[in-house]
Amino acid sequence: MCFNCVILSLVGLAFARDDAISLLQSRAVVHSHSNASQPDWQHKWMFNTCASDAFHPGWRALLNYSEEELGYCRCWGSGHCSHVPFDQRPISHKEERHYQHNGVGASRYAKAADGSWEIQIFQCGCEPLGCQVGVAVKVQGVTVEVSMENPPRCFVNGVEQPQNQYGKVQGKGDLPNGFHWWCPESPNEDFCAMYEGQFLSNTNMWYYHSNVNQVTGIPRSVAVQEAGTVCYDSSSANNPEILFGIEISQTAIVPADEVIFTPAALAALTRDGTRCGVQHQEPVNPNGPQTPEATCNEHGANLTRAQEVCAPLKDDHPGFYDDCCVDECLRQDPDEEDDIEGMAEDDEPKNCSDLPQYCSDLPQFTLKQPVYSNLGGAGPDDGEAAILYPDAGLIDGELVDVKLTSDDFQSHKAALNGVAGDLGVLNHQPGTNGTLTFTVVSKAGEEISVDGMAITVLDLDEGKRGKGRAKVTVCDASCVEAGTELTTTSVVGGCQTVSSSKHGKADNNPTTVAAVSGDQKRRAVTLIYSAGSSFSFSIEHGSASSGGRNLLFALDPSLC
Repeated sequence: MCFNCVILSLVGLAFARDDAISLLQSRAVVHSHSNASQPDWQHKWMFNTCASDAFHPGWRALLNYSEEELGYCRCWGSGHCSHVPFDQRPISHKEERHYQHNGVGASRYAKAADGSWEIQIFQCGCEPLGCQVGVAVKVQGVTVEVSMENPPRCFVNGVEQPQNQYGKVQGKGDLPNGFHWWCPESPNEDFCAMYEGQFLSNTNMWYYHSNVNQVTGIPRSVAVQEAGTVCYDSSSANNPEILFGIEISQTAIVPADEVIFTPAALAALTRDGTRCGVQHQEPVNPNGPQTPEATCNEHGANLTRAQEVCAPLKDDHPGFYDDCCVDECLRQDPDEEDDIEGMAEDDEPKNCSDLPQYCSDLPQFTLKQPVYSNLGGAGPDDGEAAILYPDAGLIDGELVDVKLTSDDFQSHKAALNGVAGDLGVLNHQPGTNGTLTFTVVSKAGEEISVDGMAITVLDLDEGKRGKGRAKVTVCDASCVEAGTELTTTSVVGGCQTVSSSKHGKADNNPTTVAAVSGDQKRRAVTLIYSAGSSFSFSIEHGSASSGGRNLLFALDPSLC
């Protein structure tokens, strides 16, 4: 049977969500990638339920990438694009920087270089801003679309998917070519689309009427069309900054003959005679979005009320305050501030103090006298090149060990490696750096996944005139909490480096986890990791005149 025949035979079929006919049971391919930063892809403002086996297990292969290895594109609200693959700088509300896409009708979000797949978004309904109300995903002749209704309406090749007796949309498909989709049953659920090995897409927050959240992840190894797309057209980086961000190039708005939305979906999207159905190669407002004052006046909204609703953003998120006021004038929605603040905070680096639940809910581990100590094969013991800390914690009622390994850590005096009281200690050779990996293992030596891990590195100080300066670099921590005497910098790939800044003395070194003083906390950093079995960071000590530098650590959130 030819593949095109299979595709054509599917036109008009309704796919039940709970009783989906799986035409292909594919197994996720596990990739081996670097230990660089990997965000919480399952966050509700990222891929949410689309990054779950309930949708399709193939999501694991597509999201088994670090942030710099995955082209991650996210546009939300009234055309605010806070992550684009051509500009991966982290968003900071203090810098007030993001991109703004004000389109009319269909815009090309992303597209394969060979044309085998394409994603388009649909904006309208709240001039002068571009508010997304729909999305279409086309893969090798099959187009799945969702338009904003209550519940959202889902179309497969122009055929609307039915609702069950409870008014919920029924639509899930798994095709032999690796194209999978999942229509949202209600405004609270996600529209998921995945083409195995190519992309994973999530569209959610349909309940915000005309301000959905659009997220797409495409491995950088996939060849994509760059020009004329929201996500990949690097010419946007040279555009002027309009009121709410740098303007996305209007060439992303596609001509009418290149729209992949079907007539049935367009009829739903162009209701009420809006400009949505007209394709223009021009911005909604060539001068950029209006001010809150002008928008409120135009729509007869109360500016003072809008400012009151959005007031909590003014100090903490100034880059989004005016944005919130404009949207409030357009929608007059009292939940506007909570919506924008949550999304803004999700785009910012988090401190552990912002996430107290991480500290209270983490597994507890204690370091004891090692069974053997042979880190990097440097001794003093024989056998495996590692340090094994026994009976470190209790996971699901079973005692587990913690194994410390490194391929490049250089010990000065390996005989000193192990523990000092209940603190881990490594004697490091100055002028070198190395990566340390802590792995939770069973008594049989098998890796055990835990809900998270906290590692606190203590006594980060230096000698006179900065000799022997200590630096800790982490790329996959959920948050980093550094003491006040330390300096923190961000490096390429979303990693963070914490450095000592003051001369230290031996008489103020910590001796136990239970009695870390306020003074000692000022020279410590706590790294909080999300779920996994292995957790890594790098340590560097600058050159010193003589002797080794002791690295003290604990598997404990001491700074929380």
